[in-house]
Amino acid sequence: MPSPSSALGTALRLAFVGRRAELDAFEDMLWPVVTPRYQVLSLSGVGGQGKTTLLDQFAQRMTVLDCQDRPVCRLDFGVPQHRSMVEGLFLLRNQLRTQGVATHAFDVAFARHFALTRPGRDIKREYPELYRFAEDSLFGELVDIGAEAVREIPGGKLAVTLLARLSNRVEQWYTIRGVAILSQLDAMPAQQLGTDLPVFLGFDLLEFVTAHPRRRPVLLMDTYEALWRDAGSSSALSSASGDQWVRRLAEECPGCLWVVAGRHRLKWSQHDDDWAQYIVERDLGALTPEEADALLDAGAIVGAPLRAALREVAAGHPLSLALGIRYCQMKALDGKTITECDVPRTQQEVLDRFFDHLDPTVRGLVRVLAVPTLVRVELWPHLARSAFPVFDLYAAPAILEEVFFRSVSEREYAMHDRVREHLLEELSRREPDLLRRARLAVFDFYDQAASGGAATVPDLSGSVRQRDECLVEASHQLIEAAPERYIRWCEQRLEQSKKGSRQRQALLERAGGLLTAINEHSLLDAAILARLRLCVDPWDTPGLDLLDRLAAVIEGQVLSAEVVAPLHQIALDMRGANPSRFPISIVHALLRSGVEDISLALVAGDLKSATRWADRSIRQENAHDGGVSWFALVAIARSARADLCEIIGERLGRQEQDLGFWVSVAQIVDALCFEGTPRLGLLVAQRALRAPDSESVVERLHALESSTITHQVVLTMNEVLKGS
Repeated sequence: MPSPSSALGTALRLAFVGRRAELDAFEDMLWPVVTPRYQVLSLSGVGGQGKTTLLDQFAQRMTVLDCQDRPVCRLDFGVPQHRSMVEGLFLLRNQLRTQGVATHAFDVAFARHFALTRPGRDIKREYPELYRFAEDSLFGELVDIGAEAVREIPGGKLAVTLLARLSNRVEQWYTIRGVAILSQLDAMPAQQLGTDLPVFLGFDLLEFVTAHPRRRPVLLMDTYEALWRDAGSSSALSSASGDQWVRRLAEECPGCLWVVAGRHRLKWSQHDDDWAQYIVERDLGALTPEEADALLDAGAIVGAPLRAALREVAAGHPLSLALGIRYCQMKALDGKTITECDVPRTQQEVLDRFFDHLDPTVRGLVRVLAVPTLVRVELWPHLARSAFPVFDLYAAPAILEEVFFRSVSEREYAMHDRVREHLLEELSRREPDLLRRARLAVFDFYDQAASGGAATVPDLSGSVRQRDECLVEASHQLIEAAPERYIRWCEQRLEQSKKGSRQRQALLERAGGLLTAINEHSLLDAAILARLRLCVDPWDTPGLDLLDRLAAVIEGQVLSAEVVAPLHQIALDMRGANPSRFPISIVHALLRSGVEDISLALVAGDLKSATRWADRSIRQENAHDGGVSWFALVAIARSARADLCEIIGERLGRQEQDLGFWVSVAQIVDALCFEGTPRLGLLVAQRALRAPDSESVVERLHALESSTITHQVVLTMNEVLKGS
C-alpha cells in the first residue's frame, strides 16, 4: 500500500477554502478607519472547524497586506508551557524582541521576580534570551555588571552605573520613564509582582504603539479553552483564574490587535462590561456547498454523486470532509472504484472508517503518535527501539504531513485535537495495554532527554527551559500510565536537578493530587513528598499539612528503614528553621524505629538516650578533633557529665592554640554556659589550657595580649563562680 501521505494528501492538508467573512473582518481590523481603544477578534467553533488554519492564514496574509513590519506574536495554549503565565509572557517577549519591540520594563520586572522567587539560581543560564539584545536592551547591559544587578536596578539604584554604559536610546527611556515605572518594584512582594508581570509587558507594548502607530502588534491566541485544562474542572470556563493574565495583558496594551481562537466565545465581558464594545465575535460555521466543492477539488474528487455524499456526511465540517476525502483517495490508491455507497454516513463513522482503512501497521503507528502532546522528530527512532518496530518501516514525513497533523515548529508536530481525542479514547477502550506501553515509551524518551546521558536520545538537559518542557511531558505520561511510580520519579529527578526546576512546584502539586489517602501502602510516598516540599521551604503549608497527616497515621508504629530516611531528613532540615512544627509523634516514631539522634531524643525528653549517644559520640571522636555538636553538649550539660567535659578539654589541649582552637573552646564553653552549667564550661577550658585550677585559667587568659570571645566567656564564668 502506498504511504498514506501521498502528494494528494499533502495538497489537501495545505488547501484553504472559504472563511471570506472572517478574513474580511481581520483585514478591516488591521486598518480601521478609526482605531478603537481595544481590538479583539474572537473566533469560536467546535474542534476541526478550521480555527488554527484560519490563524495561519491571518499570519500569511499580513505579509501581502502592507503589514510586513507589524510584529506578529502567537501562543498555542494547547502546549502546556504556553499556558503558564510566566512562561507564556516570556515567549511573547522573545517574539516581540526579535521583531524590534523593546521590552525594558518587562525584562527588569521579570528578572526581579526571578531573583525573589528563585534565590541562588542563575538567570542567565535559565533565560539566556534576556541577554541577546545587548545593543538595544536595558537588561542586556547588565551582562558586564553581574547577575546581582537584577536585585538592585529597581528604583534606580544602579542608575549611575548603568547610564555610563547604556546606548542613547535606552538611556533616554531609563532616565525619562524607566525609573518612574520600575521604582515600584522595590516594595513589591514576589506574589504581587508575579500577578503584575502582564502590566509591565503591557507597558512596553503601549510604548511601542505610541511611538509606531502604524506598526500596531498583532497577537494570535490559539486553543484558548486549554487555559482551563489544568484547573481540574471543565465547568470552570467562566472563572477568572484561567485566562486572567491574558485579559490583564490585553487591558494594559490598547492599540494592539488580539485574535483569540477557541471552542467557546470569549467571556471577558462577564468580568468587565466594557469589553463587550470592543470584541468582534465570529462563530465559525459550516463550509458552504461552494467552499466544500473547493476542498473536494483540492482533493481531486470527481463524480457528482460521490462529491454530494461527502458534502452531506461532513455537513460543512472541514476536518470531517478532509478525512472523508483522504479515505476516498486511499481506496482509489488501492485500485478500488469509489462510489457514493462507500461514503460513511456520520462524522464519527468518517473517523472510524478512515483509520480502519489504514494498513494495520500504519494504524498502529498513528495510534501511538496520539499519545505524546507534541510529536518530536527525534521521538520516531526511540519509539522504534521501544517495542514499536513499525516506526522503522515509515519515514516520519510520510506520516506527519497527513491532514490531521500540523507543524508547530521545525521539529515538532501536533495531531489535531479531535483526532487525538478519538484515538486515545479508542485505545483506552480497546487496547489499554498498548496505550500504557506507548505512554511509558514516550515517558522514557522525555525522561532521558531531561536527565541527559542517554546516547540514543537527544540531551535537552543543558537548557533549563527544554529540560522543564521534557519534565512536564514525562510527568503527564507517567501519571497516566503508572501513577504508583510518580512520586519516586519526582524524587529522583528533582534531586538530580540540584540547580532547581521552574516546574518543581507544578510537579509536586501533581504528586499531592495522587495522595488521596495515607496508609501503609502510601506511607513511603507521603514521606518522600513531604521531604521534597519541606527541604526547600520548611514553612511550606502543603508540606506541613502532609507532615501532620503522616503523624496521625504512624503514631505508635515502628517504621521501616526506607520510611525513616526521608522523615529523619525532614527533622534535620527543620530543626534549624522551623523546629516547632515537626510533630512530636514522628519524633517518637523515629526513636522507636532505631534512629539514634541526640536532638530528637532531647525533643522527646529522653535524656538518658541522648546522654548515652553523646557519650558514645565523644568517646569515638578522633583523638585530634575537639569538635562536639551543640546537641551533644546540651545532653552533657543536662546530665552533668563532668567526665565527658574532661575528655573534650583534654582533646582540645592536644591542638595548636591557633584561631581554630579558640573558636572551638568558645563554642563549647558558650553552649555549656547557655545550658546553665558554667562550671562544666570552665572545666573544659581548664583541661584545654592544661591549667591546674580555674584561677590559673583566668591568669593565663589575662596574660595573653589579645582578648577573644573565649576569654570573655571564661572570665564571665569565673565571676559567676565567685558569686556563687
